[in-house]
Amino acid sequence: MEGEAEEKRKKDEELEKQKQVEEESAKEDADSKLSKVLDRLDTLEGVVKEIVDDKRKLSSPDLPTKEEVAKKNEASPAKASDSRSYGQPVVAANSKDTNYASNAPANTAKPNNKGIGDKAFPVESES
Repeated sequence: MEGEAEEKRKKDEELEKQKQVEEESAKEDADSKLSKVLDRLDTLEGVVKEIVDDKRKLSSPDLPTKEEVAKKNEASPAKASDSRSYGQPVVAANSKDTNYASNAPANTAKPNNKGIGDKAFPVESES
């Protein structure tokens, strides 16, 4: 009887050791995956910071930032609503063709059939 009890204890100890080894390997695997994810996250954060810095360098110091525009709009909402251009100039059409809207951009006008006098679509001479 004592031999059987001793064998049972040994089996229990072996099972306990196996469980501990499995838990440790699972923990190490999870830790390695986590460290890989953290490395990738750090790399992405660095790239995003570089992109933001590049955009800041390229933007003109004369142009207002989004935050400045938002502050101006909050400070004077009447002035913001009076602005008609919103940063885009109005283009007047120089075309003599009356079939198109007068405020259409010049590059969208179709050439006239003869092509005479249209600067956007010059006609080559037929020699």
